[in-house]
Amino acid sequence: MITLNNVSVSNGSCASTSSVTPTTGAALTVAPTATYTPPSPTAANYVFSTSNGTYTPISGGTFLSAIGAVNDDNAYTNVPIGFTFNYLGTNYTSIANVAANGYISFGGAWSPYYYNGVSIQSQVLGIHPFSEDLYGTAATCEIEYKVLGSAPNRTFVLQWKDWGFYSTGGSEVNFQLRLNETSNTIQVVYAPGSLTASSQTCQVGITGATTADFNSRTNTTSWATT
Repeated sequence: MITLNNVSVSNGSCASTSSVTPTTGAALTVAPTATYTPPSPTAANYVFSTSNGTYTPISGGTFLSAIGAVNDDNAYTNVPIGFTFNYLGTNYTSIANVAANGYISFGGAWSPYYYNGVSIQSQVLGIHPFSEDLYGTAATCEIEYKVLGSAPNRTFVLQWKDWGFYSTGGSEVNFQLRLNETSNTIQVVYAPGSLTASSQTCQVGITGATTADFNSRTNTTSWATT
């Protein structure tokens, strides 16, 4: 499981101003004030951590892609989160776009066709749990979402079940994107499995308001070291 936490940043700018109050027959009084301008949140402020655990599939939720429906490059819009989630300093109550190819976006310019190692540096305001040219052909494949728990500690779960890679399909890929209420942490959870694809360029990470602002897993051998 990969967890991303938004880290607070202490640096910023502090602009000093002064207000002047003239009084007839008295000395001039100057009362200085200061206004703090916090830094803009960026994807670089988020920190990755990795842990092992048990993969728990969800069921009984809402389907974006129905069970067994053939799905290639499909896209879905305005998916309700079920609570307010803060991403990069902005509150959201819905996900603007979900790509069957393994990533989402909270807004901005959008395309569901980013894969083969280009989604993180192409899709703004995105979270990329497992972006690649995914292909849903198995009789059990699905994309489903569900809200778990109770306020103020709910978790929105978006699940890809039994997906494969284009153009062979298969059912070897299972993963979830989890958004946590109050803490605003992001979790990406993967089920154990063996990939049959010989060569794939999958991406995991997040993107900010511009494509220049991104934060991704970079190590190809051990994610625990990144």
